[in-house]
Amino acid sequence: MISWRSFAFNVRLALETIRGYKLRAFLTVLGVIIGTSAVIGVGSILAGLNSSVTGIFQSFGTNTMLVFKHRIGFAFFNTTPEEWKRKPLTYENARAIAERCPSVEQVSPFLFPDMDWRAIHRARY
Repeated sequence: MISWRSFAFNVRLALETIRGYKLRAFLTVLGVIIGTSAVIGVGSILAGLNSSVTGIFQSFGTNTMLVFKHRIGFAFFNTTPEEWKRKPLTYENARAIAERCPSVEQVSPFLFPDMDWRAIHRARY
């Protein structure tokens, strides 16, 4: 257990050291402030993006269903071999849903531009 005399000595020593090395103390405090601000800033940006994406999907309504060939988002890069082997969705799939599902009021197929991943991979290296 630490005594009050020892505690007071340690506090006095710490304050003398800070006074003796003012630039070092200033840079340390500045580094802590910048680091904390960066963490808070990144957290705020991610929370804002999450809220924005959630708002976009909620604007579709509770009676809307989106269908994709693969999982979307960051999980896209962790797709399983089974998911890569899936056949692409076609316009005929959308028409079949409209014809065979009487409770579906509307079907709106949307084509995302296809990307050549091999070309992107080669361009990086």
